[in-house]
Amino acid sequence: MGAEGGGHSHVEICRTHTKKKIKYFCQDHLIPCCTQCVCTEHRGCKQVDSILHEAQTLFKAKKIDSLLVEIEKYGKAVTKLKSEREDNVAELDNSSDTMLQSADELRNKIISHLDAMLEKHKNEISKTIKVCREKQSVAIECFSDRQLLAECYAGTLKKVKEGGASVVLVVEYHRIKQELSKILNEKVYSSTLKLSQKMDENLQEILKVAEFGKLNLDECSKGFDYNLALCTMNLIFELDLSDGNVTGGCFLSNEEILLINFETDCLEHFTADGKLSHTLLTNFFPDDACLKNSTMNTLYVTCSDISNEHCGVYMVKLPETNEEAMEILKLPLKKSCYGVTYMSEFLYVACDDVIIKMNCYGDIVWEFQTEYETYSVAVNKKNHIVSSSCSSHSVLAIDEFGQKLFKYKHPELKYPYGLDMDLEGYIFVAGRDSNNIHILSPTGELIKIIPALKPKCIKFRKDSRVCLIGSEKACKTRLCEFTCK
Repeated sequence: MGAEGGGHSHVEICRTHTKKKIKYFCQDHLIPCCTQCVCTEHRGCKQVDSILHEAQTLFKAKKIDSLLVEIEKYGKAVTKLKSEREDNVAELDNSSDTMLQSADELRNKIISHLDAMLEKHKNEISKTIKVCREKQSVAIECFSDRQLLAECYAGTLKKVKEGGASVVLVVEYHRIKQELSKILNEKVYSSTLKLSQKMDENLQEILKVAEFGKLNLDECSKGFDYNLALCTMNLIFELDLSDGNVTGGCFLSNEEILLINFETDCLEHFTADGKLSHTLLTNFFPDDACLKNSTMNTLYVTCSDISNEHCGVYMVKLPETNEEAMEILKLPLKKSCYGVTYMSEFLYVACDDVIIKMNCYGDIVWEFQTEYETYSVAVNKKNHIVSSSCSSHSVLAIDEFGQKLFKYKHPELKYPYGLDMDLEGYIFVAGRDSNNIHILSPTGELIKIIPALKPKCIKFRKDSRVCLIGSEKACKTRLCEFTCK
């Protein structure tokens, strides 16, 4: 009862009937109520429990602890964003100091006519920095308020938790949970300002120059995704005429899409809005493709058909028009090749029981032994290699020297044919026979399992959480986006 006597007794009073004390909790509306509420507004509700019963339920289910964990995660994320803004201010200051110094050095080499333009340039820099600092200061203050609010929530919950099951605990828990839910649904961005300048090459000929230099301010914003466990998979659209045994594909430079349908000997080219543009005929049955050169739409395409001479890896240059033919060059690798990815000038190919690392000319640099039925491979910026085995229903990660980093298995992961990584290195595994997608952290911990119908391949667009999800014959290929609430 200590919490009830600590200045929080007002929460025991019904908001609707201010002369009544809270005695019950409506599970239908998730709000506390009094005896009069139960007989009026909540008379038709299916479940109304006593307030003490709800308090005991919260304790037994450890919901207080769960909400505290969520608040702490949010607080840490806000603290990180605040620190990024503060670092950005310091970086802007350093950038301005560097630019001013270089401008001063140049000024000393030329005639007095330069001084007027230099003063103008200094003013532009100062005004720009002032605007940037003011913008970031407002954001920092906002994040400070959010940080303080998170600490306040946590402090309140911890205080009422110490008092045991009580009316105060129920009221404060649901109040904080509802308020936090509203806060989490607010769209928050982390913006980084980049200030740079380009000195005029003709500055030596100062009489021909009208201004001292060009200022360029870049602002990079990204969504505030503080917890991937809260993410959802949202359908953007289905690709027309894309049903079939889709084993691979990739995004092209203009966000158009290339799909691999294993039942045909062609590459299916889709527009950025999911319309089938045309098909590109090959002389082999392709399995997967990845983009090598974004400016020229050069691809690596694999073939696993060991029964003929076509198995291996091909370098394919897509034609600029539908009338032109593809340029195809077979690399010197006689092996069944399935999944493929390109990272840091190297090609990584999944070949059933081995991952092969090749240079751009097709020379084998390294071979990494894996389990049987390894059909997919992904590589992160640290050159860590992640693959999945359909025979052992597992995901394996190794470093660039072949040393095991982790192995992931789960009872709800069956036949993980395809996998890929998003922009931050999180791993998305398509469980074909378990009808789901497993989201793993970069170190292999399970974050979330999302239902999906027979997913066979998953391919992310560069630097985004937009992806292709190809399936067995049952449904069309989908363009989806993983977003956090």
